[in-house]
Amino acid sequence: FTTAFRIEASRLVPDASPRLGRATVTGPSVSLTWTPGAGSGASGYTVVASRTPGGAAFFSLEVGTRTTATLSAPDGAYY
Repeated sequence: FTTAFRIEASRLVPDASPRLGRATVTGPSVSLTWTPGAGSGASGYTVVASRTPGGAAFFSLEVGTRTTATLSAPDGAYY
């Protein structure tokens, strides 16, 4: 089971990209945590997943200003 999710801030600020921590997988549950980029002041985050690296997103979830998310995902590789 490979997990790699992309976290996007809803406001673009140079050098303010959030940093995704290590995902925790327990059965079908995937827990993600991230830290805001330096001085980001992001108004919200969106968890985005694709089936291939850099591929089109097939899943996205707006999580507001939280820096954690727990999702249910079937077996597979996600990027």
